[in-house]
Amino acid sequence: MSRYLLINLLTVLFPVILSFEKKISFYKKFKYLLFSILTVSPFYLVWDAVATSRGDWGFSPEYLIEIYIFGLPLEEVLFFVTVPYSCIFIFETVKLYIPEKKTPFRQKLLLSGRCYFNCCCRIFQFTVLHFDSNGILGDFSFSCSHI
Repeated sequence: MSRYLLINLLTVLFPVILSFEKKISFYKKFKYLLFSILTVSPFYLVWDAVATSRGDWGFSPEYLIEIYIFGLPLEEVLFFVTVPYSCIFIFETVKLYIPEKKTPFRQKLLLSGRCYFNCCCRIFQFTVLHFDSNGILGDFSFSCSHI
């Protein structure tokens, strides 16, 4: 068994087993899960296949069983099933055991504003300060320092 296949199986093992647990009953949502996976995964699989064929990234044969579907290893295709399955299972289980708290609109608005501001600061930090430290924007930052 390939290492990548083993990782896929371990990723989905406990979620599949616990899907049939009485309180969780995740198996009742399989049709919605299947719809979600079949709707989203093809876009990523096509993107992955194109990027692999262009040489943007690749897969080491020593970690694969060397069965290919549309130029992608079987393990990579399974990744787009096992990981969404496990993530959605965890999300649904957390929702079941930790009920959602009602948050006032004003608090949500303030939190959203803080998140937006933080993202803008990070983008500024990465683009302007990062490029400036590499000398790309050296003249620009010097001319703007008087303003």
